[in-house]
Amino acid sequence: MTGFESVPKAAEAARKEFRSQDFFRAIVLALFVGAAFYVAVIGAVSYVTPWQTLLGKRFATALAFGQVIGSQWPVRLTLMAAMFGLFQCFNGNFVAASRLLFSFGRRGTIPARFATIHPAFQTPSIAIAGVTIATLAGLALGDSLLVPVTEVGSMACACGWFAACISFFLVETRPGARLLGALGTIGALLLVAMKVLPKFPGHFSRAEWLTLAIWLLIGIAMHLTRPGPAAKTS
Repeated sequence: MTGFESVPKAAEAARKEFRSQDFFRAIVLALFVGAAFYVAVIGAVSYVTPWQTLLGKRFATALAFGQVIGSQWPVRLTLMAAMFGLFQCFNGNFVAASRLLFSFGRRGTIPARFATIHPAFQTPSIAIAGVTIATLAGLALGDSLLVPVTEVGSMACACGWFAACISFFLVETRPGARLLGALGTIGALLLVAMKVLPKFPGHFSRAEWLTLAIWLLIGIAMHLTRPGPAAKTS
């Protein structure tokens, strides 16, 4: 489900003959294929095995198919598919994050060296190296970092959707399109509220607030170390 938002971030890497309307088609197909996959998995598991027999068990999807077939190979196949699914999710996020850093560097929001293009491969090499280092550092911190980073990342995505929707609402003139922009803005605000307001279940705990503070401090530091207008001119 995270793949759809990687489409616009990697749009510049598309072939020159790639039509502009196909970007929208790729986003919609990613959403529908992802939703259909989740629905199919839930439906298949609930069809083959009573849900009561799966309570409190790990890897319930794999166990359900193993029980109905009476063999261990469906379990191994399901776990293998889940592993490749993690690689796919990592790959999509990696591409999106590196291209996002590249865009920030080119715009001057962060140090311009993140906009460096590799002369041979034509890829944002410094941005890719930065995301790689951050990923390895995160792995070294262990499993305890996964939940706070995931929760803060969800809120950050909602903030990004809010910014995109409100921008679309302000620049669009067609009433129908502005209505869609307004609905998207309201939905994004509700998603942010679910994380920051204590009245909602699943709101930020102390670990998430600490993670958000560190994340903001890193962003502020990168923004302050960017070259000023005089340096750019020279």
